[in-house]
Amino acid sequence: MRLSRALRLFSLVLVLTTVASSCRSVEGTRGLPPLFEIYDSPSLETRDAIRETYVRPLFSYEDLGDDHWAVEYLKPFGRLRFIDNREEVSFDPIWRYHARRYLDGSENIDWLLFPILFGGSDPKKGAYFAIFPLGGRVRGLLGQEVIDFALFPLWARAEWQGRTSQSILWPLFNVVSGGGWSGGRAFPFYSEYAWDNADGSPRARRLVMMWPFWIENDSWHRGERTSAFFTVPFYGIRENRRSKTETIFWPFYVAHYDKLRDEELVGGYFFPYRFGKDQFDPWPFFGIKETVDLDRAEKKVERERFRQFAVWPIQRYDWSRDIREETSRFWLLPFYWRYRTEDLVDGHVGEKWKLWPLLGYERDGDESRWELLSPLWLHRKDWDRFYGRLFSVFRQRSTAAYWGWELLWGTIYWGEGDPTAESSRSLDRAPEASDDDYLFSLLGGLLEYGSADDKLVLRILWIPWW
Repeated sequence: MRLSRALRLFSLVLVLTTVASSCRSVEGTRGLPPLFEIYDSPSLETRDAIRETYVRPLFSYEDLGDDHWAVEYLKPFGRLRFIDNREEVSFDPIWRYHARRYLDGSENIDWLLFPILFGGSDPKKGAYFAIFPLGGRVRGLLGQEVIDFALFPLWARAEWQGRTSQSILWPLFNVVSGGGWSGGRAFPFYSEYAWDNADGSPRARRLVMMWPFWIENDSWHRGERTSAFFTVPFYGIRENRRSKTETIFWPFYVAHYDKLRDEELVGGYFFPYRFGKDQFDPWPFFGIKETVDLDRAEKKVERERFRQFAVWPIQRYDWSRDIREETSRFWLLPFYWRYRTEDLVDGHVGEKWKLWPLLGYERDGDESRWELLSPLWLHRKDWDRFYGRLFSVFRQRSTAAYWGWELLWGTIYWGEGDPTAESSRSLDRAPEASDDDYLFSLLGGLLEYGSADDKLVLRILWIPWW
């Protein structure tokens, strides 16, 4: 009896698997949708892939050709990648391993088991290893070339572009030297740093006494000086040739004066209000701002911008335009948002919107698609392909050479043209290839009727009859 039940169950699973693997897709995929699918064309964000395989929701595999491949598992945490003599194995933020092989056979290796173990080796700079917080050496972290430490924060030393920074009881005591740098600090009582260019000219100066009550900061860019002084929270000023900013009782009052445009803006940070020419922002209730950037050499408009919000961040609208591109973005959170970009040179349009969690729409030139049930709140093409496919019970897709839709992961399907054909740039262009090809499919072949290359296609009970 048990054997008979097992055989019946096995037969049922086999039949259901066969049926599901025959179901059609508007992407022209193969497999067992939505849990297992093979894409012979890459996603819009991985155009280098020859083939993509998804085992949802566990992992995806990209065949990049020439023995190059990549795997993402439990996205976005895990990743394996082997390409161009490089290897990457990671499970963020806990584990990461990177290796690069050179033509002479040597390897550059970096790995970490965050936040305790760090290690690696470089054919030119040697090996490194560290156990946090006991001590050791690490490379390429926190924007530094090398960091040595012992019983952190008791002692640490960092090197970057010839500069050496040594700290005791970080961040209380510090001394820097080399690479044009000099100075140190005894926080919070006193600190003074200087950074000079290779020719000895000043690049930056900073003086702090009884932080944050006395702060002086000067910087030079292409010979132009920007000076700043703050005694927080009473008064602060920052000034250069182009602008001047003053603050009184920060963060309540800030006045910014644009010397080049002869415009003044008044605002604050505690409640970030802004009032000035073409800007009225009593945040968070309502705000509006218009900006026009001029090409002063040719005396013409270079870029226009418009921004508006109401009950920030619930409703927002942004628009910008220049001679090359026009973009607009609108949000009515959490239920609706829309992005649109138009190339003013060739007319190419990109658009996407979402009526969360019911509908999602995307257009890229001549290709458009929309789906029913789209619960991923933010729009990312790779995320939608990885996870969104599990929920989209109805999908429709249109290109220059194809138009079709599917219901319940391909259980019911209708398509005209070839879903795997390349797309053109114009959405209004009629299909060129396979104009007369069409197909209706129920359960991938329980009943299937259509035309391909001017020949009749007929399947009943998954048996081809014509």
